[in-house]
Amino acid sequence: METIYTGDLSALVISVLTGVFLSLSFVFFLLIVFKKIVRFKEELIRTKYWVKIQDHLAHILIQSAMNDQSEDEYRRDFRILKKSIRRSSLIKQWILDEMIKQISNLSGEAHSTLMRIYSDLDLKSFSMKKLKSRNWYKISKGIQELEQMKQHDSFTYFYKFLNARNKDLRKAARMGLTALAPQPLSFLDHLKEELTGWEQMNIATRLKGKDKDQLPDFSQHYYHPQPSVASFCVQMSIQFGCYDHIPLLITLLESANPDLQSKIIHGLTELGAFQASEAIYKVVFSAKDANKEVLIASLQFLSEMGSDQDKSIVDQMIIHEDVEVRMEAVNTALKLGFDFNHLTDELKQMTLHHQNELIS
Repeated sequence: METIYTGDLSALVISVLTGVFLSLSFVFFLLIVFKKIVRFKEELIRTKYWVKIQDHLAHILIQSAMNDQSEDEYRRDFRILKKSIRRSSLIKQWILDEMIKQISNLSGEAHSTLMRIYSDLDLKSFSMKKLKSRNWYKISKGIQELEQMKQHDSFTYFYKFLNARNKDLRKAARMGLTALAPQPLSFLDHLKEELTGWEQMNIATRLKGKDKDQLPDFSQHYYHPQPSVASFCVQMSIQFGCYDHIPLLITLLESANPDLQSKIIHGLTELGAFQASEAIYKVVFSAKDANKEVLIASLQFLSEMGSDQDKSIVDQMIIHEDVEVRMEAVNTALKLGFDFNHLTDELKQMTLHHQNELIS
């Protein structure tokens, strides 16, 4: 009886598993068919309506660019355009995508007319609705549309996505705020996640298009709890030549981590900040366990702004245990015109060896 029972149970399990497999296969098949039907429908709409709508939109813009369109003519043409949409979200999306594609190529009356059509079709609300979606891709798409159409009053809705789980949504929100917020970096106050290298590069690119008086105060974020933000703002102060930030950078030098210290010293060198010498002596050369990269950056600072008074410091670095620091010290000594006559024969030999390596 026991053997029969085991056999029946095995048969039952196999039967159930087979049924589940067949059911899943059927559902998968239905999904494929559904997707094909949706694509076919989209293609049908595109073939039937989109080409005509595209031509009509182009006609309105050309007429406005040629200043050959009265208010009555615009209203007539717009009614035809609106009617052709037939409340279709798909066609609205196509029109919006087309506008985003064309807007950067338009100016004057054509640009104004495009923005008027955008407003009259209420496409801003169309994008805003996407921000209420639970799908990260739709939300990102809505943010990007509002950004590209320069809807500055929509930026406040982006803040809640700054620290979203999805990294692409975080990027979209941060880029949108940089582009649309009155203070481009105000969102950094709310940032908890890392500011990635990609984001830093894109923000820097967008800031380059602004006049000097439109740039944010980078120094507000020097002490940000997120190290990537503090580092980025230091780099921006240097890149945009914020000479009035030099005293703040010197103060920051003492409390910064080694990576940030190195960047600050490189920046102070680039800004020609002679007044930083004393702080560098105190923070770097007087420290017993100074970081190698910080020492090298400090020696490069001395190469550009040092004097005869720095000879003793350079001598100490020439006998440093790290070979890269020693080589940088030799390079600094050569640039400042220091001789090596006071060194021991062994140190002279080592220094000449480093000198030859530098020359070769």
